[in-house]
Amino acid sequence: MSLITKLPNSLCKKLSSEQVWTPIITTVRYRYHKDKIAEGPLHRLGYKDRILTEGLLPRHKDFEKINVYFQKDFVPDPEWTPKQALFGRNDYIDILGDGRLKPEEVCYNVPKWLQGFKGNEFQMLLRRRAAQGNVMKEYWPSRYFEMERRIKYLYKHLNTKTKDSFWKTSLSMVKKEGVDSL
Repeated sequence: MSLITKLPNSLCKKLSSEQVWTPIITTVRYRYHKDKIAEGPLHRLGYKDRILTEGLLPRHKDFEKINVYFQKDFVPDPEWTPKQALFGRNDYIDILGDGRLKPEEVCYNVPKWLQGFKGNEFQMLLRRRAAQGNVMKEYWPSRYFEMERRIKYLYKHLNTKTKDSFWKTSLSMVKKEGVDSL
């Protein structure tokens, strides 16, 4: 900067207006596509295979000290574990049984308040609050609070957003028959 300021103005303008040619250098791994194909694709770049699977193991004087991992022999899983053997054992209990036992009664891993339940999320949360509400308040207050929030939201949503086809018919019945008939 200081050199340019000390030079005469005409020379400074001349230096700044002239463009010096600098070659553009782009680094490429392969100049031609054939070179890339000849070398083959990059395979497992940076991966070090620590299991020696091919050929004889190299013998070294400190062989016991070297960390060499041997590939374990393949042992197939047992075909019929108790879990696999008993899977689906109660599927046809209502058809093959005498009718006293229902499929929802044999779901042992389902909570009692949820066994045989058919309904929407709001109804399920109401059942859960009735069954576990006091315990949840004491031990899991944040979960209980979240459940209460969800119940409030679903209550508002179901009362305002769901379509109720019965109100039109009930209103028409009231108009025809009068208020006393209801």
